[in-house]
Amino acid sequence: MATALGGNEVFEMAMGMERVGKDFYEALALACDNAQVTAFCTFAAREEARHLATFTQMRDRWAGAARPIHVTPEAAEALTGLAKGRIQPDPVAVHKVAIGGNLKGAIHLAMQMEQDAINFYQALSVHLPDSAKVLEGIVSEEKNHLSRLRAMVV
Repeated sequence: MATALGGNEVFEMAMGMERVGKDFYEALALACDNAQVTAFCTFAAREEARHLATFTQMRDRWAGAARPIHVTPEAAEALTGLAKGRIQPDPVAVHKVAIGGNLKGAIHLAMQMEQDAINFYQALSVHLPDSAKVLEGIVSEEKNHLSRLRAMVV
């Protein structure tokens, strides 16, 4: 039996992830004295802001159609748990890590957030075939972020 997740709920999860990522990168860019990391964080914050705008538009279009997203109960639980428990860490804690002076820890947190976002968007694209191309583009950009972050910790 399928469970209906509201489109607003799914897109609000994605928008929350992008807000946390944008805020994290902005805080890290301001707190960091490493020029390479600052330049990347400035770039990544702009991309996360663009992703946020994309998900806002998707939510608004979806709401206009008033269609629920049908997924298995297990998939609904997994998507919700992944978004709320892992990808959306407490914004205050994320901000503390970003400005706390532990650059390696901040980069590792960013890597985990990017990987979790990739996993969430890939799982979501299965249930949103009309939006799969948009989600694939965002996944590609998140993978680029992850790759660049990995290069910074070598």
